[in-house]
Amino acid sequence: ERARGGRGSLIDVIGEPGMGKSRLVAEFTREADDLVVLSGPSSSYESKTPYFPFRALLRELLGIGPRHGADAIAARLAAHAVNAPHLLPWLSLIGVVLDVELPSTLETEELDERFRGAKLEEVLVEFLEVAMPTQALLIFENTHLMDDASAELLRRIEGSLDDVPWLILATRR
Repeated sequence: ERARGGRGSLIDVIGEPGMGKSRLVAEFTREADDLVVLSGPSSSYESKTPYFPFRALLRELLGIGPRHGADAIAARLAAHAVNAPHLLPWLSLIGVVLDVELPSTLETEELDERFRGAKLEEVLVEFLEVAMPTQALLIFENTHLMDDASAELLRRIEGSLDDVPWLILATRR
């Protein structure tokens, strides 16, 4: 109801394997048919791949398939950021999340490596706010398997939930 009212929240489902977390997510998703539903999967195979859950979520949001090249992805990012021109010089950071090398800009070249992760998080959260202004359910299953970069990014998004109409449903052991 908070998401439907324009304010986000987090539901963290914690339980041992076989306790019904996935079944609960399926039922919850069924009841959220009026929300945009996006998933960011985590698996043991990808637990060391930076931003893997967000890569899947972003590709789904942007309608990017496996055959889309860097130019097509850059065009989709720019089209979504048209209402936020201050993000345009930073879109190559989102390319990192998407595992696509996009042309760097003066801004990204001058960014000190120590601040790159924090700036990437900031840009991605702002981009998501622009690209997904609607009520949404973001599902992250098995967050205990997330890589560190994804976990930090998820924490950053959780910190902005009062300002966005998103419900984050996370499961973990």
